[in-house]
Formats: sequence, C-alpha cells, structure tokens
Amino acid sequence: MCSFKSDLPDISKTPILSSGADWTAWNWVVLDLLDNLCLSYWHIAITFPPGISVTSLAQPSFPSTLDDDPTPDQLMQHDAWWRANSTVWRVLRGRLSPAPEALVPLCRDILGNIAVSSWNLYAILVAHYGGGDHGTASEVKDKLRVLYCGTGKDAIPAFNTTWHGALRQLENTPWNFTEFECIQTFVNCLSLTEAFRTLHKHVDFGFSAMPPIFPAFESLAVEVLVINTQQHRLTVLRSNTAPPRCNTVSTLPSSTTSTSAPILSDAPSVMEQPFNNYFHFILVCYCLALLMIL
Repeated sequence: MCSFKSDLPDISKTPILSSGADWTAWNWVVLDLLDNLCLSYWHIAITFPPGISVTSLAQPSFPSTLDDDPTPDQLMQHDAWWRANSTVWRVLRGRLSPAPEALVPLCRDILGNIAVSSWNLYAILVAHYGGGDHGTASEVKDKLRVLYCGTGKDAIPAFNTTWHGALRQLENTPWNFTEFECIQTFVNCLSLTEAFRTLHKHVDFGFSAMPPIFPAFESLAVEVLVINTQQHRLTVLRSNTAPPRCNTVSTLPSSTTSTSAPILSDAPSVMEQPFNNYFHFILVCYCLALLMIL
C-alpha cells in the first residue's frame, strides 16, 4: 500500500490558478501531485450521498476525535493526519493568483486551534473556479451548446479536448449535464457530413428505444475520433491516387481554323478495309478473264 510522503513536491511547474479558464490545467496537475504523495482525494474528497459506493482511495478522510485522555496511538494518528493535511494545504495554496488567494480562510481560530482543513479550501476553489456555482456552470454549458465542430483534420481532436475539459469543470456539481443532455448536445454539435450521418441515426435510434439507450460519453468520443481518422485517410488516399488514363481521339474544335494541310495516314481506316478487299478481288478476276480470252 502507498505510504504518505511528507516531502513537499516541486510545484514550480504547476499552472497558476487565476480564473475558471485555468481550472482544468491547474486541477489536473494538483491532483497528480497529491497522487504522488499518496493523498489524492483523502483530504479533499467530497462526501458522497448514501448508497453511492466508491473505492477506498476516493473516500474522504477526517481527523480522528480525541478522548479526554487520549492514548499515544491516538495522538500519533491525529498528528499524522494534520501533518498530511498541512502538506495538501500547501500544494493547493502554492500556485494561486491574488484573486483566489483572497478567498483562502484562516486555518486557525483566535485560540490557535486549526479551524479549517484542506477539504474546506478545495471546496471553496471548486465553488468559485471549478464550475461549482450555478452561474459558472450555466456559462460552461452554454458554450458547449454552440461549440459546433468543423470538418478539418484537427477539428475533432480539439473538439473532444474542449468537451473533456468542460465536463471536468462540471463533474461533482449539482448543475452537471444529465446523461441524455450530455450525449444529445455532443452529437448535435457534430457536422452533418456523410461520415457522421450514421452516428446521428444510431444515437437517435437509441433515444427512441424503450427504455432509452445512452452510449457512454467516452465511447462516443473515441468513436468520433476513429471516424475522423478514417475519413482523413480516405481523403489522403484519394488525393494521392492518379485518375485512370484512357485513349481518346483528339480533334480540333469546329471553331478552330487552320491553314495547314490535313495529316493523311497510309494505313486504311476501318471503313476502308472491306472496300479495298472487294476491289482487289474484282481486279484479280478481270485479269484472269483476259488471260483466258488470249
């Protein structure tokens, strides 16, 4: 099992969080750093509603309560949790611009007791920059609804990247897309070219089924990439393939006048061959008749 590393990792390459546009990049790097510390969601995980099962690594972690006369083991576990929490706090706060830095609460009360944890700090940052409020979530969803995908080679990869980043801003919030809304919006933004018409028909057929069939978003995004790659390869193949050559008779246009003499060929034409053979036969017969008379 992974053990907690107390050394603070290098956060100099972590993007600076200044606005909602920086959230996805900042959040990915921060979570990766916490994974390396074997902390990840333990100190910042949300509390899931009853009935939702998650893995042990995604379970939120809280400090143990101390009795009036705690044992040495209880004190050791309690102090270890807060030391880990302090490390997570420093990772979260280390790359904040002045605006989000002003939202950071005091971690200790007037008596010197720790009043908030890294869980509280992360929740505040999610609410303000991670699509956690209704206004930000609505803005993200409105942008996706009008994000129509182009038909160029790099259009689909850029389209998928934008969608993945936006969905990560909306995940774990009350204003996230429903499953139906997510798939319908994604497919509606695809171009109506021949390559994607079959995909449109399959998705519409699934929506009309009873009960409705919803493809997973990740599977749909991969399928779109595959279709785009195949379409691009077919286009390149067609452009690199020379058209078949055919033998044609070249004639001068009727409107073109020329003073040069026509080019005569010694070989008889197709229409002339039967006539020449017949004339040769008559000539031979005539010569034979003259010989007989003489």
